[in-house]
Amino acid sequence: MLRTTSIVLAVIFGLSAVTLQTKTQAQDAANDKVVIREAVYGDLPDGNKVTVTEKVAKLLKGGKLMVEVGNDLFGDPAEQVQKKLRVKYELGGKSLEATVEEGETLLLPQPKLVGELKILSAKYGDVPNGDTFDVIDLVKKHVKDNRLEIAVDNDTLGDPASGVFKRLRVEYQVGDVKLFKSVYEGGKMVIAVAAKETKKEDAPAKKEIESLKK
Repeated sequence: MLRTTSIVLAVIFGLSAVTLQTKTQAQDAANDKVVIREAVYGDLPDGNKVTVTEKVAKLLKGGKLMVEVGNDLFGDPAEQVQKKLRVKYELGGKSLEATVEEGETLLLPQPKLVGELKILSAKYGDVPNGDTFDVIDLVKKHVKDNRLEIAVDNDTLGDPASGVFKRLRVEYQVGDVKLFKSVYEGGKMVIAVAAKETKKEDAPAKKEIESLKK
């Protein structure tokens, strides 16, 4: 009898814990906190991929998410292919989806990136733990009109790790938002942001201005 009672109580407490967790997730979704429902990384949509829902969910801090998308975090389910991370999530009671290329940074909620482009760090080589060159000064020289465009190769950046497939990793800031971007050797890194937010002119006001000019 005692054993049966213990089993029943264990089941009840287990169900209560699951119910509580479900209610907490629902409250988070309704209170402008990100709730991860599904995350997949790989050769999307139809190639090799892995489910990384639990791993992405663990990266949530204060209901917000920042993920530097790449093999360092998720492994490599599709070698020699430019992969993507697709995340399905809830925010403010809405079901949403975001897809980000390998080497980019995913931020949830997704912010408006407006402001001066500032380069905070730049490393080229066997990133993250091998031999690298600090190329921040060189990278900064390739920023023009709030846009970075630079070839990722030894001719441009030198060769800190001969015989190794290298990459350029840049940390940058736009307004109050810090992000990362990585590009493999042989590619081109491009980061472009709006210096200021553009506002669409109100149509009736525009017509009134045009009539005054006549």
